[in-house]
Amino acid sequence: MPAADPALPWPGRLPHPAPAMVLVNRPEVALEDSGGAPVWISDRGLLTADPARLRWGSRELTVTDWSGPWLLDERWWSGNRTGNRAVRAQVMLADTELRVLLLLGYDRAWHVEGLYD
Repeated sequence: MPAADPALPWPGRLPHPAPAMVLVNRPEVALEDSGGAPVWISDRGLLTADPARLRWGSRELTVTDWSGPWLLDERWWSGNRTGNRAVRAQVMLADTELRVLLLLGYDRAWHVEGLYD
């Protein structure tokens, strides 16, 4: 008999709905707090501050809400201790074209992984 209900969601699973578009090239972006400091993940797996701004190239976008982070530790059994750890977060923007983004963070950098309608 399983220790947990197999019908429960998988740990780290993204909430519905799925992104409408998944980006293959995953452009790098900067996620910042209200003071302009980088937002990353603490040792406890939490965001280091509330995201307030996202910089994508020359664009500066206001973050109005966020969700996550969801930690990923894929293929932990393979012995590669650095290449398979990442984190995902969703950010809602004040921008009318880009409302919600799925971010993927690894190697202390954020990347846009998906776009929501």
